Formats: sequence, C-alpha cells, structure tokens
Amino acid sequence: MFFTRTMTAVIVFLAVEFSSFALSSTTMDVLQQRSKQLQARAEKMGKQDGDFAAWIKCQDEIFKSLRSNIEGDLKVNPERAKSEIADWAYLLDRLETECDAVEKTPDMKSSGTLNVRDFGAKADGVTDDGPAIRKAIAAAVEGKARRVFLPTGKYLTKNEVAGDAVIFRLLKLSDLLIEGEPGTELLCENPMDVPFVIDDCRNVRLDTLKITFINRGYSAGVIVAVNDPATLDVAIDPGMPEPTREYFHKDGFKGLCRFYSGDVRKDTGRPVASSVASHAIAPEVSHIKDNIYRFKLKDIIPVSKFYAPGMHMVYYARGYGNHCIVNQYSDRTRLNRIEISGSGAMAFLNDGGSAMFITNCRVVPENGAYVTTAADGLYFRDNTLGGYIANNEIKNIGDDFINNHNTLRPAFRQEGNILYFPTWFHGKVIERLRRLGWIRASTGEAGITAEVTVEKVEIVKGFDGSGFPELIKMTCKEALPPIITLENAKAKGHQVADMFTILENQCHGQIIVNNSFCDGLSRMLIGGRNWVFAGNRVDDSVSHPYLMNIGQELHPSWMGGEGFQPRNIIFRDNTFNSLAKSVLSFNGAFDVKAKSQPMAHFVFQNNHVNLWNNGKSPLMVINGVDGLKVKGNAISSDGTVDAPVFDILNSCNVVIEGNYITGKFSTLARKGVNIKNIIIRSNTLKK
Repeated sequence: MFFTRTMTAVIVFLAVEFSSFALSSTTMDVLQQRSKQLQARAEKMGKQDGDFAAWIKCQDEIFKSLRSNIEGDLKVNPERAKSEIADWAYLLDRLETECDAVEKTPDMKSSGTLNVRDFGAKADGVTDDGPAIRKAIAAAVEGKARRVFLPTGKYLTKNEVAGDAVIFRLLKLSDLLIEGEPGTELLCENPMDVPFVIDDCRNVRLDTLKITFINRGYSAGVIVAVNDPATLDVAIDPGMPEPTREYFHKDGFKGLCRFYSGDVRKDTGRPVASSVASHAIAPEVSHIKDNIYRFKLKDIIPVSKFYAPGMHMVYYARGYGNHCIVNQYSDRTRLNRIEISGSGAMAFLNDGGSAMFITNCRVVPENGAYVTTAADGLYFRDNTLGGYIANNEIKNIGDDFINNHNTLRPAFRQEGNILYFPTWFHGKVIERLRRLGWIRASTGEAGITAEVTVEKVEIVKGFDGSGFPELIKMTCKEALPPIITLENAKAKGHQVADMFTILENQCHGQIIVNNSFCDGLSRMLIGGRNWVFAGNRVDDSVSHPYLMNIGQELHPSWMGGEGFQPRNIIFRDNTFNSLAKSVLSFNGAFDVKAKSQPMAHFVFQNNHVNLWNNGKSPLMVINGVDGLKVKGNAISSDGTVDAPVFDILNSCNVVIEGNYITGKFSTLARKGVNIKNIIIRSNTLKK
C-alpha cells in the first residue's frame, strides 16, 4: 500500500521521547499504575461494551509479562529492556485512547433504523439489491440514523462498478452499523467478488450477516489416473462446478491444486489428511468425458512420484486480493455473527488496521463440502493495535489458519541519522510511527539488529535521478551505522537492501481466545509482539512439518517484503489435536557471541496436546529462543513418535517444568549445540 496524505501537504511527527524513561523500577511502577487505572476504567465500561471490557481485561496478562521480562532483561540486556518499556508505554497510550473513543461512541442501534426494504431491496435472491443497500448506507452516513437493517431474506448483491470485484466499498465512514437478523443472507455471484472493503473508517460494524458465494470458488474430485510425465485425470464430485469455468483461470494463481488423502472420516466425509503432496499452480485443464477432467501440471515430472489414484484433489480459483472482508487502515471495526462460505481467497484480512474485533463468526463449508475458503482464515498485517478475536469457528480453509506479520521497507538513501524512504508507507502508518527496527537483510539476517527512535517525519522532493517524485524523510534520534540502501546496494554487491520495520506495527495487544480452528490446509505463522493465544481448540490434519511456526523470517524483495519478528507471546489453556508433527516450531536467528537473542520471551502453559498418528518430528523444536517457559502441559500421542518431545538448540533461558507426557516418544529432550541455562525438571514421561 503506497503512501497517501491523510493530514497535510507536509507531515511532521514528533516521536514520544522514550529515552526519557529511566531503566528503573520507578519507571515500571508508573506504567503498572497506569495499567491498573486502565483496568478499573474498563471495568466500569462493561455494561456499555462487554467485548471491549473483556479485551482490556486480557491486557493485564500482557502487562504482567512485560514487567517480568523487563526486570530480567535489565540485568542482561538493557537495550531490550528499553525496547520492552517502549512497547508497554505505546500499548498503554493506544488502549487509553481506545477507552476515550469507546466512551464517546454513540449507540447506533438507538440512533434510528434504515430498513433496506424501504430503499427498494427485494430480498428475493434474484433482484440485484446492491443499489438499494448502498442507498440505505448513504442515507445513514448523511443523516442521524446510523443503523442499516437487512431483514430476513436472500439479497443478491452485484459489483458496484463493472470490472471491480468490490461489492460494498465503505470509505472514510464513521459510526455505522450494518445489521441483519437470523436468515439474512448476502448472495455473491462470483467467488472472486469482495463483499466488503472497509477503508480508512472509524467504528464500522457488521452484524448477523451470512455471506454465500453462489458459484463455489473450488472444484473437488478424486484422481482416477496418473499419466507421466505431467498429467492427472480427475473425476469431479457431483454438485461441483466444472474446473474449466473462466473464473478459475482469471485469478492471481491461474488455478491452484491441493491434494488430500484418499481415506475419509466416517463422521464428516472429509479426507483424513490434507496437503499430502505438493500443490500445483496454473495447470492446463481440459474436459475428457462425463465428469473426468485432465490437469496438466507444470514443473512436476514425473507426477507418479508424488500423486496416486484415489487421492482427493481440490482445484481452487484463488486470488491475491479477492478476500471476503477486507479491513484496511480502519480503527475499531467490529465483525459479529458473520458467516462465510466459499470465498476465493481469505475470510478476514486486517491490513494496517487497529483494534479490530472479530467475534462469534463462522467460516464453515456448505453441507456436503469440505472446503470453505481458498486462502487464509485470519490474516493480520501491519496492525498498529491488535484486536479481540473471540468465540469464532474457522473450518476447512484453503491455507493458513492465522498469518500475523509486518511489512518491511528499504531506505532509498542514508545521510547520517537521516533516512529517506520511497512513499511506500500508508499515511495512517506514518501517523503512529515512533520507532524503526533495522534488519541487515542485505547479508541474509532476519532478526532486528537495532531499534531507533524517529523524531521527525517530512515529505520532501525526490532527489534528481532517483525515480521518486517525493520521498519520506525520517530523522532518527540515535546514530546509525552505514546502511545498505536502494541507492548503494548494487554498487556494494548486494541483491537486496537492508530492511526496516515499524515497531508499532506489531499487533500489540492482540487477544485470540476461545476459538475453534479445524482442518486448515497449512499452519499458523506467528509474528508480532505482546499478545495472547488462549482457550482455543485447534484440530489439525495437515501433512506438514509443523503446525505453529514462531520464527524470525524474512521474505525480502527490492521493494520490501514480509517480516516475522515475534516477542512476548503467551499460549495457554489451548487444546491441540494434530497429526504427529512439531506442534510448535521456534526458529529464531541466533548469534552465539551475543549476551541474549532477539527472539525472546514466550510462554506455553497448561495446554492439552494430542498427536494422533506415527511421526518422526519432535513435538516442540526450540531453536534460537531467549526465554521460554513450558509448564503444566498435558501431552499425549496415540502413535509412535521416533523423536524427542523437546528438541533444544541455539537457545538460552528455557524452563521445561511440570509437564505430563504419555506416548511412545524416543526421549523427553534432546540438547543440541549452543545452549545455556536450560532447566528441565519435574516432568513425567510414561510410554
């Protein structure tokens, strides 16, 4: 997302002076007192907004964890302690602002109701009701009544603009409720449609809506023949769309094949295991006869090495940006009791938003199907404040259950402590910018090397010959060493420049509680800082090395990329039922010469984990971690796991204590190279 001016022609931002925080218990006492005052304030708001009060209450666990981490880091890593104090102060600032906003939020239900039937909606499943619903929304925006009501019925909704996939684009709106009732259903013709884009809005709420895609965004079947070098013949299941339909080949992937086991569950009819063979992109598809279609794959020769008759296959019309509900650069969006089935991409995308609540929603397949979406369930990118994700059911999605990461950007030029960036940052991000994290991506490093405070931000004229009409000039408080930039990277022999991440864009304060995640086609990719994953149930059937990846990953390109720099995350009281694999895989950058490592402070406590077949991977891989507590977990395996429960290497300050383990694991723990202060005690292993 490129920079947009949201304030003035020249933007100037003065950062909070974090260096004024003394690294002392007095500083933490001040933050602790503010934390208590915040809790007391939210308690009084419980009747007004129960979800908000619950979200704030959960923050107390994060605050206590931060204090404990800071007290420890003051002794070994004062720079990290300073960073954690800055995290705590930022999170408190944002949460206090949220309290102010919620206290002033109008009661939209009592403001008056606009019934879409009064604006011409038929709700007969045949008439395009999109124009009538848009008229009702426009009337709510212009008048006093802020509730748009859709009575029970089937509302066919088509694209507002020909050639644009978006059906309802909500742009720069505030205090709007779009609400249905049980039986309210929005029908979308094309699985690549985007029902809602909520863009640069404040307090927009969607409630009690079912979103159904009339034409499924996938076709499922069974492989009946494997023909080397590169073709598969597939019998498409009854009721599925023909895989030669145009929308399969117009999406970003030009079609995506994923493969499932041949055996199915008796209770659901779903294949037992997912992703049992390499997926395939952009096949050539032709009709052979009856329900038999031929898929000619690319770059897989011979196919008999990977695929076999009897395997189930799903062919997705998967898009890059055609998600069901897109929330971008919006504050306090609320989604409640939303049901989704059939999206050609993700269910929920939160890009650059803050304090987004997703509650009591269901992402579930239609009757008789075992696919819901073609991509991720929950996707969080550059969230300046995490939200409240609670009591949702997310099943049978086409990719990751959760993906939480931040965007990386290179500087164009460095002049001492001044950095010039292309205008690739959105204005909402710039408004909340306080700190930058520098990553030596030019040398392949993935962890944050240093953090700097941004004192001033300006939009300036681009340099002659730069190719950029304007640049973002950031003046940093601290001195910077020489940086590999877009301007000098090639001359210095580097394929990519160093990268910077905005440290406020780490989804601070995210609370994911009491959800059910079932049968996704990939995993959970865990980035961000200072958040909680608790009370959830995860039923996993993916044939993949790990379920949850907690690592410092970097996917850079010339313009930037994706980054995962996790810190201070709590996993507690969850239930995991999984194929035998590494349920948690920590994969951090490790510097053997450093006093402590950048990927720090994790808790895995009071969880129930069950593995249900044979395997060869450790339950938990602990690599590159500084500070991990694994306590009070109940772990079992129905099969034989030819690996230890815990595999520890390149890590320090790890405590594994009070865990009860049953099953045929090879041993409790394997200790590898470069480990320090590893405590393993009072665990029970029964084979």
